[in-house]
Amino acid sequence: MRLPTRDEAMQEFLEQHVLSGWLDDVPLIENNCIQHEQQLIDTLLSALEQSCNEASRLQTIGEKGPVRHIYISLLRTSLLHNRAQYRIDCHDQRWFLDDTDSTAYWDAGLIFDPLFQRMQQLKEQRKSYGRRITVMDIEKIMQLEAIKYHTLTMHIVQALLPYWLEHPTWLALNKTSDCSIYAGEFHDECELLHQEGVEQSEVSQLD
Repeated sequence: MRLPTRDEAMQEFLEQHVLSGWLDDVPLIENNCIQHEQQLIDTLLSALEQSCNEASRLQTIGEKGPVRHIYISLLRTSLLHNRAQYRIDCHDQRWFLDDTDSTAYWDAGLIFDPLFQRMQQLKEQRKSYGRRITVMDIEKIMQLEAIKYHTLTMHIVQALLPYWLEHPTWLALNKTSDCSIYAGEFHDECELLHQEGVEQSEVSQLD
């Protein structure tokens, strides 16, 4: 009997174990977010507050101007360690040329944990395919699957943003009149979530 090629084995593996797995994770993520809603809000706001407080400190010593851009960015390298870490940065009008560090980190494990658990299962399931499917293949699959979880995280951040826009730290922050909040991947494509002076319904048209 002819053994399947590596490509054939990978196609079978994807169809049987990967492609529909996300659908099973969605209700788990929804349940996690409902059960731990306050934790989700508190950890996100705490990270934003930490970054903005450091920006304010740098402003008081003249090293940073009014904040114009805030980025919430996924660090893909953290996924390799079974962590979903987002980096939060405040930049002044110099944008990425602003090298004063006001970085904080937010862990989105409540959303990504089902992905990590599923990848552990895939590492066991791949063994029946011998060397045709490797641990490195599973890592590549995780990076691709992570896009779905990252997109969902962006929707959740968007939904939680009104809590931040009422936060005393945000209201007191020395920022420009068009200060914007973005979310995406670190040093990669980002989506505009909020811009001061612009109605939320109009933000998507500016992105």
